[in-house]
Amino acid sequence: MKLSSKLKEIKERGDTLKEKLSAISKELEKFNDYIKSHLKEFDTSHPISYYTVTLANLYEKQGYIEDAIFVYKKILEKEPDNKEAIEGLKRCNKLKEQV
Repeated sequence: MKLSSKLKEIKERGDTLKEKLSAISKELEKFNDYIKSHLKEFDTSHPISYYTVTLANLYEKQGYIEDAIFVYKKILEKEPDNKEAIEGLKRCNKLKEQV
């Protein structure tokens, strides 16, 4: 089942907000595990095009700050002027300092 359809299913259930958030969190955890397992399949001798701001944002929103920082840095190695990656890296570094 696609993540979007699973999230829609959770939204439509009669659960409490806390139950819905818990279910969404579990689905995002599964999605994160899926992403991590499939990143290993890429041939690392090719350009790092599979590191995207979207991936970094997902890590950041799920609280995987170190992973988000890693991806933002990889993006900036290839695109040093990428404003989204620069801002994301700044946010993550601030979050990392707060912990």
